[in-house]
Amino acid sequence: MKYSAGMVTHLFWLNEMRNTVPYYREEKPLAEIRSIAVEKNLYQVRAEDRTKRIAGIIFRRLAVLSPELREELITADSAASKIIVLVSIMKTDLLFAEFMQQVFRKAVQLGEKELYRCRAQSTA
Repeated sequence: MKYSAGMVTHLFWLNEMRNTVPYYREEKPLAEIRSIAVEKNLYQVRAEDRTKRIAGIIFRRLAVLSPELREELITADSAASKIIVLVSIMKTDLLFAEFMQQVFRKAVQLGEKELYRCRAQSTA
């Protein structure tokens, strides 16, 4: 995987993923699911091209999850579902995964409740 900062335009999309799973588990072709998403406005967006872009990202995220985790995504409580989405994001975005490993993990180990923006140290 290569680094990409493209994720900054992608949202968490928990509800959108939950709405897509039933069609995904029926093993419908992705083009058909994309058409359904546009017809039913599954993602509650105005532009058809935006719906198609969101669908592509959601398909990528769902593809890296096991069938069991995809099922848990729609049956589990909100907290567990959010963790499943977080895992799917980490598995599809190298930059985010490394941030979680190198920055967030250290903060959790140190018992930090918040992350703070780092400021460059002046050497003058």
